[in-house]
Amino acid sequence: MDILHLTPWYATGPRGAGHWKAVQAIQLSLRDLGREVTSRVLEADEGRDLPTDLDDSVRDVIVEYTRAPEVVAAIRRRCAGARVHVRAHNAEAWHHLHRGGGARAALASPRLLYGVCRLLERDSRCRRGSHTVLGISDWDNRHYWSRLPGRARIIDVPYFSPWPDLRPGVTPLPWAQRDSAILCLPGARDAIGRAGAAGFYALARMLSSHLEGWRFGITAGVIKSPRDEPPPAGVEVITDLIEPWDLLCRVKAVAVLTPLGFGAKTTIFDALAAGCHVLVHPKLAGRLPSVARGRCLVLEPTSAGDAGAIAAGLKAEPMVNDVNSRLRTQAGSGLRAAMGGTE
Repeated sequence: MDILHLTPWYATGPRGAGHWKAVQAIQLSLRDLGREVTSRVLEADEGRDLPTDLDDSVRDVIVEYTRAPEVVAAIRRRCAGARVHVRAHNAEAWHHLHRGGGARAALASPRLLYGVCRLLERDSRCRRGSHTVLGISDWDNRHYWSRLPGRARIIDVPYFSPWPDLRPGVTPLPWAQRDSAILCLPGARDAIGRAGAAGFYALARMLSSHLEGWRFGITAGVIKSPRDEPPPAGVEVITDLIEPWDLLCRVKAVAVLTPLGFGAKTTIFDALAAGCHVLVHPKLAGRLPSVARGRCLVLEPTSAGDAGAIAAGLKAEPMVNDVNSRLRTQAGSGLRAAMGGTE
C-alpha cells in the first residue's frame, strides 16, 4: 500500500451529513493525487482493529477525525516509517461547547464541561502523536490547532463540495429557471441548528413583504417537540428531502444564519457550488475562508438594516464563482505538501 485512508464507522453516514461529505471530499482529493489509495473503515476507536496488512510498505496514513488518539499511537507502533496525518473536522472542543449552548451552559452542566475537556485532551494527544494535522478550516488552524501542544505540522486542506462528482447528472439550473425560494437546512437539533432556525425565521419575517411570490423553506430536523420554536406564517417545513444537491441546484438562495459552530459549514460551500446566493451570519462569516466569504451575503437577521436592498440583492443573479474549484485546488496542494510533495 502507498496511502491508507482510515475512516471511523460514525463518519461513514448518513449520506449527505456534513462529516460524510467531508470524507467524500478527501477521497476525491486523494484520487486527484494519482497515487495508490486504500480506504478502510474502523469499527473501534482504541486501535484494536487496524488492518492486518498495515506494515512498513505504507508510506502515508490518514486518520479521519481526532477522537481516537489511540489509533494514531497504534499506527506509530505498528509501522514506524509511515507518516501519520490526522484529518481534523472541527475545532472539536469549541464546537462541542457551541453545540451544548456555550460557556454558561457548560458551567451549569458538568457533563458538557467534561465533554469539552475530554475533546481538548484528545485533540492535544492527536497533535502530539501525528506528523501532520490536516485542518478543514484555516480559521480553526490559526485559532485552535496551532495553540495545542505538539509539533505536528498544521496544513490547510479545506472542504470543497463533492456533489458535482457524486451527482454528475444533476447540474445547477439557469437562474431564470430556478425556484424563487430561500432554504434553511440545519444539520442537527442542537444549539447551532436552533440558532440557525431562529435566524431564518427572523429573515422570513423581515423579507416576506419584499419578496412577493418567494418561498421560505426549512428542513424538519430542528422541529421535533413542542419546545422548539414553531415556524412563522409563510415558512414551509420540508419533510421529504432525499438528496440536498438536487434541491440546491433548483433554488436561488440558502440561509445559514447561525453565529455558532466551527470547522466547515458544508451547506455554505455546497450552496455556492450550486450557484445559490448564501446568507451568512457575521460571526460565522468571520470563520470562513476569504474565497468563500467574499461570495456570501453577510447579515445579522435581527438587525439587517435595509430589507429592500437585501431583497434586491437576492433577486439579482449571482456572479459566476469558482469557489469550489479553488478550494479543491487548495485541498490538493495541502495533501501534496503533507505527503512530501510541493505546495
